[in-house]
Amino acid sequence: MSRTDFDQMLLESVNEAIAMALGRPITPELLHYLQAHIGVSVDEMPDRVDLLFQSLMDTFGTSGDDLCKLIVKKMYAKAGVPFYEIGAQPMIQYVEELKTRLAKTKP
Repeated sequence: MSRTDFDQMLLESVNEAIAMALGRPITPELLHYLQAHIGVSVDEMPDRVDLLFQSLMDTFGTSGDDLCKLIVKKMYAKAGVPFYEIGAQPMIQYVEELKTRLAKTKP
């Protein structure tokens, strides 16, 4: 999987998770808020997933962690990789592990 494909998969997962958790009409407004809050555009978010996830947790508290987990689960499902949560591992770590795993299986 190319970096562009991975970035697209991440952005699709973010959009789908927000729409699923908060409703489709909220998605563009929340993304605009997050862009202003973390200072990066939607296109730059794949490079700053740490800031994205931290912003979601800052904005929604413990529900932000649930939203991050939903994003990660959607990413794993899109990649066709089973998702198994291990202890209190931060969700960003799962994103990085998936990125590494998919880079290794690149044709």
